[in-house]
Amino acid sequence: MRTTLLLLATVLFFTSANGQYYNSGQEPTRTKWKLLNRDEYRLLFNSEVDSLATVFDKYLYHSLKTVGADHNHTPRKFSALMHSNSILSNGFVSWAPKRMEIVSTPSLDASPEPWLYHLAMHEARHIVQLDKMHGSPWRFGNILFGQQAIGFKLLMTPMWFLEGDAVYAETAHTKGGRGRQASFYRHYLAHFTSNNGSKYSYDKWLLGSYKDYIPSHYNFGYQMVGYTNLIYGPEVWSKALKSISSKFFLLSPFSQSVKKSTGYTEKELFGQVISYHNSLWKKIEPADKISTNEALIFNSYKNKDFVEYAYPFLLNDTTLISLKKTLSQRPKIVMASLTDTKEQKLYTPGVIIGRISYSNNNVFWSQYRQHPRWDYVNYSEIWRYNITDKKAERITKKTRYFNPIAYTNDNIAAIEITAKGEHYIAIIDPKGNAIEKRRAPATTELKELCKGENENLFARLASPNGMVILKYNSLNNQPDTLLGPIQSDIANLTYKNDTLYFTQSHNYRE
Repeated sequence: MRTTLLLLATVLFFTSANGQYYNSGQEPTRTKWKLLNRDEYRLLFNSEVDSLATVFDKYLYHSLKTVGADHNHTPRKFSALMHSNSILSNGFVSWAPKRMEIVSTPSLDASPEPWLYHLAMHEARHIVQLDKMHGSPWRFGNILFGQQAIGFKLLMTPMWFLEGDAVYAETAHTKGGRGRQASFYRHYLAHFTSNNGSKYSYDKWLLGSYKDYIPSHYNFGYQMVGYTNLIYGPEVWSKALKSISSKFFLLSPFSQSVKKSTGYTEKELFGQVISYHNSLWKKIEPADKISTNEALIFNSYKNKDFVEYAYPFLLNDTTLISLKKTLSQRPKIVMASLTDTKEQKLYTPGVIIGRISYSNNNVFWSQYRQHPRWDYVNYSEIWRYNITDKKAERITKKTRYFNPIAYTNDNIAAIEITAKGEHYIAIIDPKGNAIEKRRAPATTELKELCKGENENLFARLASPNGMVILKYNSLNNQPDTLLGPIQSDIANLTYKNDTLYFTQSHNYRE
């Protein structure tokens, strides 16, 4: 028996394992891959998206030269893989084998800068983090486990730091970033200013809750990293990353390094974050002192769980239509009364991509649909729910349409983003046929549409110089620039009586 075990251990030790430790999915077998090889990385991409890959290559090369400075580290060569057939905007970095994977379809958020630039900054920071933790190739753990050694070191690294530090990088080294968006702070601002500090424990903010809404580790981590960089300097985190590689035999090398550098534990640092933000936000004019002609307060019926009513539309003076989100149930479209506690469920959709919109008894949205075989092939299809008929209908099939709105004569206007990265305003008839298209200006990304008078359309776009709002008198004419470019997050376009309304961050508020 002892001889058998010894033989098995010898075979395993000398066997080369070439499989992936983490596989996020597969592309179609028809995909023809191309390689762009630099000293810093290898970029692999679908041969049909050469121009898109060229743009990302420029952003990634610049990002690697920028984001490593805070941690005083230049990462070793790695592979970057671009997926263009998916509509699920995302990116990640993983070891074994070490690589970056990104989905090139832009997010429809309020960021004023191009998606690929934002993604390059964020994911490049993760490359720097993990490569620095990996340490010398000749360390004992790396020799024994290869790139899988990073998995053991990640167990010693808080997720809030990894993501918070990446959000800090995307904010500090660009003119955009989530750290500049009021929506990234609003739950902390509301809680701290309402309670003169925090009524929740450190563990609750860190680990989350099923009872009360707690922002994610991205929000938590950015505040921890940003405050520490401001008061104690970024070398705190650089030393912590280095200690994970050099002192991995300790029980908690990351936390011990942070305390040695600052004199405080992570829990004590978060207490300082609360005090700092509370004193800062107290100086801002409270929301209830901002003058308004009329305020209508909508209470959420004393639910036991956290409830969010997203994308609200007034059906009349007393009724609201919105997408209701809770921690315990799937999102659903509801009709809620503003005068009592009555609420009616209209429809439970699938996974919604982007926003919902409402017009003339119809609710519109784009819904996710997965390819039956390939993980990285999926679609965003337009759906409509009629409140009067109480029926839901899929308008388009196997398309890439986003943020649909009612246009004219039962037609729908929507954003189309092709796999090649081309952005169009598409006019779609009730049967799902695109009857008219207009391509967005070069280097811009369509984010949101809003209906004006007659055939007028307003469009919100991100660009290398910031957010832009355009007005199309018709799709046949050149658009007029109403606003921008401006380096600020803008969203929620609404038109009424010759006025275009939108939300924008100002003094930590939307």
